[in-house]
Amino acid sequence: MKSKKLSVERESTLPISRLPLPPIYSASTLYFKSHKQFFDEQDSRLGYGREGSPTHFHLKEALKEKETSEGVLLCSSGLSAITTTVDALIYSNARVLVAQGVYDSTSAYFEYIKSKFNIALLIFNPLDLDFLSQRLSEGYDLLFVEPFSFMQYSAVNIRKIAEMCKKHSVISIIDATWCSTITANPLQLGFDAVVHSCTKFISGTSDTFLGAIAANEPVLSLLEKHAELSGDFVSAHDVYGTLRGIKTLNIRYYTQSKSAEVVAKRLNDSAVISSIEGANVFYPTFSSSYCNDYGYKNTDLGGSLIFIELPWMSKYNLELFFQELNLIKCGYSWGGTETLVLYKLESERSEHSNNQKKQSLVIRLHVGLEEPKEIFNEIECAINSLIKD
Repeated sequence: MKSKKLSVERESTLPISRLPLPPIYSASTLYFKSHKQFFDEQDSRLGYGREGSPTHFHLKEALKEKETSEGVLLCSSGLSAITTTVDALIYSNARVLVAQGVYDSTSAYFEYIKSKFNIALLIFNPLDLDFLSQRLSEGYDLLFVEPFSFMQYSAVNIRKIAEMCKKHSVISIIDATWCSTITANPLQLGFDAVVHSCTKFISGTSDTFLGAIAANEPVLSLLEKHAELSGDFVSAHDVYGTLRGIKTLNIRYYTQSKSAEVVAKRLNDSAVISSIEGANVFYPTFSSSYCNDYGYKNTDLGGSLIFIELPWMSKYNLELFFQELNLIKCGYSWGGTETLVLYKLESERSEHSNNQKKQSLVIRLHVGLEEPKEIFNEIECAINSLIKD
């Protein structure tokens, strides 16, 4: 299938993301002004709303620039971007590698399609490159990874993984939502497809659902054909909201990263955390693997997520923990301007427990645009309430 070459009218040489926002085209039908326009724009299918409108094309061009890709597809959510990519590139009896600790719904989807397509599915530790190299040499077809292993709180060597996949002709997909086009450009490293949940940092306002897939040929054509026939559609209003968010993406990512690092360092030095034997605070810039050699740029920016790991104790009072929260909200997702917290019980953290099973309470803190001092004070008080007898 010929890749669609869509253009956006430009008033200057500025990046697309810095141009004025386009109108919202929300109609299902856009009218042609002449037969010539109808004939010339057959490749882009301009005219039927599901195929996209000038609003959609504007966002695609902006994300193409951000990811330095040959093309971008828009999906109705981050998960839709993942499933669309997998469905387009996978086939019956394929051998698939999926990294430990990827987004829960990603893991669930691979498990869901495993029996349907008779897939040989292997979950691998993305930090164990010797193991991965051996598996790739045995003849795998597709690999899915994320840039940060939240199972082991370490940055993954995405440069090396991309190189190994190319060497063994394995299609590589990376969910780079955490990088937000700022701390890595995986296509430049050799990945075949990059997916983003634009619902997170890229839109930044917690009021849109949108996913994106960036790719180069020949994978791009496979993705476009599948996406066209699957009928997934993105609201022009969500597209507009994402375009609005892109204008402030860099400054938000910078500000929230710097704030998160301040909060993480203060938590790491906190007397409350120190009083809990075995407690740990994890933030990307604390990881020695978060470096240029591993494929990352702007490594002084670690994003907004902090993980606080506490050995599980039955005396923990989570009700009191949440009673202390006022500025910090409890809610799913992340990447928006408001600070959020969630918790999860983990049964094993192999890298930090010498492969021995244990149960931990993991608190995920997304740092928003509030004052770091206020965020730290509130989360420290909440943790202190949590451990009170």
